[in-house]
Amino acid sequence: MTGSALTSSRALSAVLSAIMMVLTEEVNWADILRCWFPLCYAGILSMGVAYTLQIVGQQHLEPTQASVIMSLESAFALLFGWLLLHERLSPTELMGCGAMFCAVLLSQIPKKPTD
Repeated sequence: MTGSALTSSRALSAVLSAIMMVLTEEVNWADILRCWFPLCYAGILSMGVAYTLQIVGQQHLEPTQASVIMSLESAFALLFGWLLLHERLSPTELMGCGAMFCAVLLSQIPKKPTD
């Protein structure tokens, strides 16, 4: 999919979602305006910047390396949510992120060759 086609499909998705929101939900515009920063963060940084950098970065990596980095998506989300949005995690969520990080690290340990 080309860049303009991708942009058009995202714009169409946004318009259709907005129409459905107004038709099916009770919209509280004050609450939406109050959380403008997390909404912009999710829309601009997470979707626009992160996916662009992901595509550019994957062009220069082996498929296995790219898949390992993609496995760390939740760890990056945790880190930047904590740094930029001042989010806090429960102990269960922290344990889950730790388990994910350990699993990614363990997957990188080379196997001993068998003869």
